[in-house]
Amino acid sequence: GVHEALKEFFRHPKEIKKSNLKGQLNDQKIIIQGFGNVGFNSAKSLFEDGAKIIGVSEIDGAIYNKDGININKLEKYKLENNTIVNFPNTKQIDIADDLLTHECDILIPAALENAVTLENVDSINTKLICEAANGPISYRANNRLNERGITIIPDIYANAGGVAVSYFEWIRNTS
Repeated sequence: GVHEALKEFFRHPKEIKKSNLKGQLNDQKIIIQGFGNVGFNSAKSLFEDGAKIIGVSEIDGAIYNKDGININKLEKYKLENNTIVNFPNTKQIDIADDLLTHECDILIPAALENAVTLENVDSINTKLICEAANGPISYRANNRLNERGITIIPDIYANAGGVAVSYFEWIRNTS
């Protein structure tokens, strides 16, 4: 869903221009907060479509490479090591939340509610945020991002598929 929402966004030249982005989706540098179900599948889908993922974070740390991270190799590394920390050819970031403030074109918070708040909103250095987690931006931070001209693809659109499937799983489990 996150990948599809971003692909749809990049079909609209006026919105791309309004966001101060240049080029298409594959020309953007992307940071993903979270490498669980949503973050991993978003990263894998985007990577397989040619996107450049430059940063990934998890609870125990984050990794960064301005030239891009091979998500297929990262998947294998995580399966073998149960972490993304110390993945080869990446800069290690000990405090995972610090990755949110690294410069990128697209930031995808895919892990935590209120990942972007008044405490860190002024340090967010991106042009577009695609909300993959539920409520990753606090109300006041959202207002500040709007004032700064940062485009936000809301969670209700970007991750609605996951919410719908969770509902169906819940119904099935209760019947």
